[in-house]
Amino acid sequence: MFGIKISLGTLSHSERRVSEQCQIEYGKIEEQISNASLLNIDETGHQNKDKKAWCWGFFSKNSSLIKLEYSRGKKVLEASVFGPDDAVVVTDRYVVYNYFRK
Repeated sequence: MFGIKISLGTLSHSERRVSEQCQIEYGKIEEQISNASLLNIDETGHQNKDKKAWCWGFFSKNSSLIKLEYSRGKKVLEASVFGPDDAVVVTDRYVVYNYFRK
């Protein structure tokens, strides 16, 4: 790239460092959303390597988080820690969102 020789090991090491830093930031965003009093959640389908997959969006006033999953089911919500128990959750009323009914 640009006439600079870079070994595969250097690229792999750089990718690991960037990935670790992204995980730290991802965790911070998850925490912000988990404390939101108003939360909007939506999902949309897409193809990933010829498999049906889902892009889940979790949105608060100040944060947005995207999760890519192979499921459109309730297990995605169960595995997520978004929104306190008294949070208002806005959805398109797809049946899995009944998970939030108490």
